[in-house]
Amino acid sequence: MDYFPKEIMVYLRPFRQVFSKSTWPYFKGFLLALLLASGRRTVAQVTRFCFFIDRDQSSFNRFLSQYKWDRRKVSVVLLKLLFKLLKGRLLVHGGLLIALDTTLVKKAGKKVLGLQRFRDSSGNSNRGGYVWGHHWGVSGLLTFHEKLSRFLSWPLLAGMIPGKKTDDHFTAGPEGVRPTGFWDVALGLVFEFKLLLEKAGAIPGEKCPLRVVADGYFSKAPFINPLFERGIHVISRLRKDRVGWGDPPQYSGRGRPPEKGEKLKLANLLEQRKPVQVEATLYGEKYRVNVVAVDVTLRNLEEKVRVVVVENKNKGSSRPVLLVSTDRDLSAREILEIYAGRFSLEIAIRDLKEEFGLGHYQLRKPLAIRRFIHLVLFARSFWALVLLKVRPEWLFKGCRNDSIPIGEVPLSWRLAKRKLRAYLLFAYVHSIYRKSARDADFEKVKEQYEPISQILF
Repeated sequence: MDYFPKEIMVYLRPFRQVFSKSTWPYFKGFLLALLLASGRRTVAQVTRFCFFIDRDQSSFNRFLSQYKWDRRKVSVVLLKLLFKLLKGRLLVHGGLLIALDTTLVKKAGKKVLGLQRFRDSSGNSNRGGYVWGHHWGVSGLLTFHEKLSRFLSWPLLAGMIPGKKTDDHFTAGPEGVRPTGFWDVALGLVFEFKLLLEKAGAIPGEKCPLRVVADGYFSKAPFINPLFERGIHVISRLRKDRVGWGDPPQYSGRGRPPEKGEKLKLANLLEQRKPVQVEATLYGEKYRVNVVAVDVTLRNLEEKVRVVVVENKNKGSSRPVLLVSTDRDLSAREILEIYAGRFSLEIAIRDLKEEFGLGHYQLRKPLAIRRFIHLVLFARSFWALVLLKVRPEWLFKGCRNDSIPIGEVPLSWRLAKRKLRAYLLFAYVHSIYRKSARDADFEKVKEQYEPISQILF
């Protein structure tokens, strides 16, 4: 018997075409168990919470490491579902917006492929000053929710970033085979995301540009130039000591023509030029800030960019914030809002770690690790769509005015887990009651109640 709520099955149906008859129950089980489970979301824990699937733990391990199914096709189906339900909300200031960030997943063992050593920032002296783990790059689509007045992130892709001293990842190209670097993974995530968007029917172009927003580490030429060559724009942050050059002066006819104009220390533009006050929606609230926008040439970048110098009113820091955009059609307000929207991906990564077990995998095969990570991304995006768009009756039953109770955020995984457990308890007990006689001995059906009782109590 299928214990999924009927409203959920409607939105799970499009994924059926990606899986065979034998692998389809595992995918549904992972989507349910990653939200329903408590504690560590290992494969053993997922198997325990998938009481409705008569399979053991080894079968779930084979689903990750051996069975044939394509995670890219799942991503395309999920994107199509997002386009269908969110429609115009997918466009941010006239274009599609991808957020890119990295996260560290700490692991105890040292025999797993791709483990690196990182400095321990927790200050725990028992760890010896460093920790072992995987460095993951995560990319997701950003949308703006008007009712919540903030951005939402839909993470779909992840890639493992190798270290400088590891030799277990390689990249093949025209120049031959070489060890994979940080920028190879970052650019690969963006290029693969663009390919998925095209397969889902959203073809970026001049009328619908594709933009990538990332933190200040990505505001470097090895990341910006390859994307700009393929028509993908980047919004990021610059260092405080960055300099730029204005337009070169008109050639007088004598000597070598000037290649660069006046050298500008970008952090001083607020004092040298008259700032303009703009009103922007940042982190769910409206702010008025003073900015100076200027088009300049930066070192090692092939094209001119737009730099926005933002007055910093935070206590303890008087230095301005420098934002950069390769899309010069964006205004200063739009660049501000897009960069602030990047924070929603950090919130999504926090949810992935705390609520869906992003770093709880205990696997050694690379394929199994990648599939587990992407199933976690799919589960978070799918259930976020259910909470925000589908809003089934069983999920919000008992809430004041059919809304989420006071004290719980719009994406409340605690609420979803509590309501889903109550729904499954009712469905499971009702199915057993229908098959049992009124005067049936409880001891005889005790084994049937045991799986659900272990999960819910």
